[in-house]
Amino acid sequence: MSLRRVAPALVLAAVAVAITLALVLRSSGRVDQAAPADADSPEVAVEARLLPRTLSFGDTLTATVDLTVDRRRVDPASVRVRQEFSPWGLVARPRQTRQDAASTSYLRTTYVLRCVISPCVPPREAYQLEFDPAVVSYRRVKDREPESVEARWPVLVINTNIVAADLQQREAVTSPWRADLVSVPKSSYALAPSLTRGLLFGGALLLAVAGVGLAFFAVPKREPEPEPEPDPEPEPALPPLELALVLLTTEIHENGAADRRRALELVAEEMETRDELPLARRARAMAWSEETPTLEETSGLAASVRAQLAVLEPDAEEDDAEVSDAPPS
Repeated sequence: MSLRRVAPALVLAAVAVAITLALVLRSSGRVDQAAPADADSPEVAVEARLLPRTLSFGDTLTATVDLTVDRRRVDPASVRVRQEFSPWGLVARPRQTRQDAASTSYLRTTYVLRCVISPCVPPREAYQLEFDPAVVSYRRVKDREPESVEARWPVLVINTNIVAADLQQREAVTSPWRADLVSVPKSSYALAPSLTRGLLFGGALLLAVAGVGLAFFAVPKREPEPEPEPDPEPEPALPPLELALVLLTTEIHENGAADRRRALELVAEEMETRDELPLARRARAMAWSEETPTLEETSGLAASVRAQLAVLEPDAEEDDAEVSDAPPS
């Protein structure tokens, strides 16, 4: 039979199969969506499993709680699983997964357990253990009433080379567990310990040298300090009388009234030594006056004293004029 005669028949058969599958899937989907909730079917179906069912003391156990929930009657988000495995302990936190179908949800809670303490040692070489039932709580969609259902665990068989009677011996109280060191394989290394030690010491030395070098370059270099400038020559000190005259011709600063009165008293004493009694009495009267002398009064007295000194000491007139312009020291 030639290929041209067979090809049309194969194409028609493939199209018929595709149409049949599409109709079947479509009808099954409609039935699933439109089917009302069956009152006889359970709201929540629970199954508890242990893997493995038979293990040795100290092995890891995986316990799973599988739930099938009818979402038309039960809220899947309200499902909670409560379980106590004591004295078995959790190796990791319980892991929960959820898968949703057309009208049902599949939830799984997985526990990874292990027990290596004395209460878990079987009283004999083979021991059967049954955990407390898992309690599954949930709420209905319509009335939101809380409900719960229990799931019994299968029987767990534990085998061990140590029995509880071994722990009653005195030498086994402190170290009940034994290890067979003869069957332990010889240790191996990727690098020899001596070579590893040398590399580590060499790396530590290089790091130390690098740290010292970085510290050396990080410290700022001190620039040479400039030579100190020579102190300025001290200005010639004014004679006491000239200093007093300067104070009499300058403005009074804060707390300067007392200095001005002392300057007037000094002028009075200097004039008395020069037998200039009128100027001396005038200066003393101003020094002991009730009111503080004004700048005009003291400046006038200073001008009179300088004029009298110019008459008494004509050779020092120019020197006194230059000194009077200098600020007081």
